[in-house]
Amino acid sequence: MYYESYFISNFRYLGDGVAKKQSNPIISYDARIGNVSAENDYDFLNNCFVSHRAVSEIMDLESAKMILAGRTGAGKTAILKHIEEKNRKTSEIIPSDMSMHYISNSDIIRFLDDIGANLDMFFQTLWKHVLIIEYIKMKYHSNSEPNSTYLFDKILDFFASDHKRKIAEQYIEKWGSVFWITMDESIRSLTETYERNITAELGVDVNKFKTKAGYGQNLSAQQKSEFVARARKVIDSGQLAALSSVIEALSNGSKETNRGRTYYILIDQLDLNWAEERIRFRLINALIQTLQKFRKIHDLKIIVALRSDVLERTKQENDELGFQSEKYKDYISEIRWSTRELNELLQKRINYLFRKKYTKDNVCFDDIFSHEIKRKKSLDYILARTLFRPRDAIAFVNECLKEADGASEITPKHINAAELAYAVDRKQALIEEWKSAYPSLASLLSVLENRSDVLLFSEFSSKQNMEALAYRIADKDKEAFDPLFVAAEKVAFWTAEQRGDPYDELARKSLVVLYRVGVVGLKLSSEIPYSYSHLGASSISESSFKHDTKIRIHEMLHRSLNIYSGNKNKHQHRSYETS
Repeated sequence: MYYESYFISNFRYLGDGVAKKQSNPIISYDARIGNVSAENDYDFLNNCFVSHRAVSEIMDLESAKMILAGRTGAGKTAILKHIEEKNRKTSEIIPSDMSMHYISNSDIIRFLDDIGANLDMFFQTLWKHVLIIEYIKMKYHSNSEPNSTYLFDKILDFFASDHKRKIAEQYIEKWGSVFWITMDESIRSLTETYERNITAELGVDVNKFKTKAGYGQNLSAQQKSEFVARARKVIDSGQLAALSSVIEALSNGSKETNRGRTYYILIDQLDLNWAEERIRFRLINALIQTLQKFRKIHDLKIIVALRSDVLERTKQENDELGFQSEKYKDYISEIRWSTRELNELLQKRINYLFRKKYTKDNVCFDDIFSHEIKRKKSLDYILARTLFRPRDAIAFVNECLKEADGASEITPKHINAAELAYAVDRKQALIEEWKSAYPSLASLLSVLENRSDVLLFSEFSSKQNMEALAYRIADKDKEAFDPLFVAAEKVAFWTAEQRGDPYDELARKSLVVLYRVGVVGLKLSSEIPYSYSHLGASSISESSFKHDTKIRIHEMLHRSLNIYSGNKNKHQHRSYETS
């Protein structure tokens, strides 16, 4: 093969067929240390897994951690795949397999949502129903109905209270048959039952209230209030209490039947389009509220992978429903990588690549990246241009390998050439990553172009700068829950007669977003170092900034935003030549 001919030319043979390495093997154009998405990276994940500290924390039955949170590319899916690989007693729930689109398209659900009914109890019922079924199927090795009578009697025997046993019996009698059908059929069956009961309670055909603007637009406030009250009777019926009774029975059973086994239910892909956007984040909020109820089951651990931007948007969407991010901190294990862990990850992947494709000798990172660049070790230079997550580091190294086609090592010239393509990709990836929570991020990035790498808050918040930003944002149709749109409108349509400082308000809100997504670091006073969201506090308040607050644009984006260092006249034709 192509790379084999290069490989052979780099070895000379001694007696007894022993080969002595004289230099690194030649790098071929298709050399990669893996793919940036875990779904397409099985080979490297399986052979180069780095046991991040979040793994033991999230798997510990005694730990309250149930939500594996992190930014895209931090390794959430990789950790779930590792848990699934190492434990036989696992079950994966993929939301797209759950018929949630049926709920989104339900006329009854749309009507209740439009008139302001709180659907949270209904959504919690769905999640409890799904998780109970999944646990029972996994633990009791039953996927068919014939043995159901014996199985349910076995579960009900764990009740200490006859009253609660009766409630659970009624639930099992009503829903026992759906335990053995597919998950999407089960959810559809449950939803259809609620639809019938709510329709009967309302006593009307809700489709007659349907208009182009939605359902219930022509109803008076009093009519809406009456329909909401009626629907609540059905939604807040005894089913949640019945489900809680079943969980109690399963909890008692887990104490008596646990033989050192742990059962894992893994939930991933919540960031995909598995339900209509207007209810998807409510469903995620209901799932988060439901998780804590299952901690009572001693041999079960539910682990939910949740992207940081999805968690952010869930909070935005559910503020009025009482979403309290502080309340859920105990349940969140946030994935943050250290220099040591990322170093280990790159070392393992470089070694695996070269041992697999070229040689049986161990090859370390410094064998391939042996030069300094701008007076830094290559590894330090690369990591400084990441948000300290595996996806960034893998993407940068892959670009370097591509640029080094035909070479035996990666030089500063290769790294510089790779950095431009990498920076452009990372900029677009940031916009895509945060578009559901911060749809104006692309406009924000555009006002940072062609600037010095460090600027003061007073410069950033200037009238000229904020007007340019405001017109970019306000010129587009408003997107729901954009935290910058209202502030941008104030600037765009400001008149001299109005009071306040809209430029300062927009600047503060914008800087909160830029810091949160990792575009900038902040030096809030001369006594403390720069703070970055991926290394320190993940968010910052609008009141934190002063006129002399220093803003530093992250090096990851310097090439894509044409950022220069120091004096503009001196560096406007910045050279990327290196040591």
